[in-house]
Amino acid sequence: MTTDAHDHGELRYVAPGMEPAVFAARADVVFAPPAPAGQVQEQVKAFLRDLQGRLAAVGCVLVGHVKGTLETAERGSLSFSVTSLGGDARVAATLGDDICAAVLTINAIVFGVTEAAARAAVLNSWPATVAAPTRWR
Repeated sequence: MTTDAHDHGELRYVAPGMEPAVFAARADVVFAPPAPAGQVQEQVKAFLRDLQGRLAAVGCVLVGHVKGTLETAERGSLSFSVTSLGGDARVAATLGDDICAAVLTINAIVFGVTEAAARAAVLNSWPATVAAPTRWR
């Protein structure tokens, strides 16, 4: 067993008003007609680029991370992440073609915006870039 005797105390490096905004959600995504893996990957990359722009536009100054997964029952999964406002998205996938349905899980920790603004950015970016009906849980 490992113990940490270090006192973490307060996060003194975070300026007042710059506390992290956190948004996490799951959603059911339906691709109709079924989508090829490459198309899904490109749409997820477009989502992350759009999200970075929306976050910057509402005052985000730092991305702790935006990461998530898109998991299918039988066609594999895709994981994605971005850790800056201007950086390239990282996407790793083991998806097969003919993707009909998937579960999206996303977690975002960003600074300089409210949780409501972070939530709105995600919920508006996804349908603007991913051509699939989505039911947020």
